[in-house]
Amino acid sequence: MRASFTAIVALIGAAFLLVGCSQSKSPIQPSSLSSPTSPTTSAANMAALAEPSAAQTQTQVPFKGMFEGNDTVIPPTITTAATGTGTHVGHFSLTDVVTLTSLTGTGHWIAANGDIIYTTFVATPVPGPVVFKITENHTITGGTGRFAGARGSFTVERTHIVEASPDGTHVTFGSFDGSITSPGAAD
Repeated sequence: MRASFTAIVALIGAAFLLVGCSQSKSPIQPSSLSSPTSPTTSAANMAALAEPSAAQTQTQVPFKGMFEGNDTVIPPTITTAATGTGTHVGHFSLTDVVTLTSLTGTGHWIAANGDIIYTTFVATPVPGPVVFKITENHTITGGTGRFAGARGSFTVERTHIVEASPDGTHVTFGSFDGSITSPGAAD
């Protein structure tokens, strides 16, 4: 029985070593626990070593949805004002501002309850005579409320209608898909 328990502990340790080495951050080992090779190490201590701390990992969950709105072009920027529906935000409003010279921008994704997700992004437009197809690669840099400390990334695929509406804005619509840290995880 002791040999099979030792084999299981060794396999679990090797699996966590492999997972830990594949992470971009270096693992943090608790200093108050005895060495896993020490004969006095208990099963409870082994379980504590096996559980990653909140500082090491945060659960990523799918973040996706759709939106529609208008682009206001006032060089050197384009400002998008849109509304939509998405996972973890419900009905939301969106304000994106992109600088035309660098094709970089910032986004504010405001959930139905007022909590905000902040993003930075790089846009890649594909011009056409009637529409521009635009891909935006967003990085989540934080937020407010349940999105405080949020991290993740997602891709926006959207269409910008070249012909302006009578009010001077351009119709835009699209979707997004990626991942975000589980809402409230930083609490």
